[in-house]
Amino acid sequence: DLDARVLMLGAPMARFTAFHLADLRMPDVRISEFRCRGPEGWLSFKAPYLDDLHFADLGVQVLRAATGVTSARIGTAECHLIPVREAVDLAEYFLRRART
Repeated sequence: DLDARVLMLGAPMARFTAFHLADLRMPDVRISEFRCRGPEGWLSFKAPYLDDLHFADLGVQVLRAATGVTSARIGTAECHLIPVREAVDLAEYFLRRART
């Protein structure tokens, strides 16, 4: 609601972790059980299983379709100022479209 933006300074869109929000909006998000060692022994919990293997392709699609992205070069770095809401909404659209 605050119109947040992310500045990607030479970082590839494969690292745009806000795309996980779009993943979480998918109806088929997979829930997995995770285990880790805590100070009082092993803990287990269930949470969405997320990966970022599709982020690079998703980033290309989002950068192509988004209207609010500002792109420039700083030295040799490709940089993007990205409105989070627009990027996540577009990512959700592309993910849903790929599932049909």
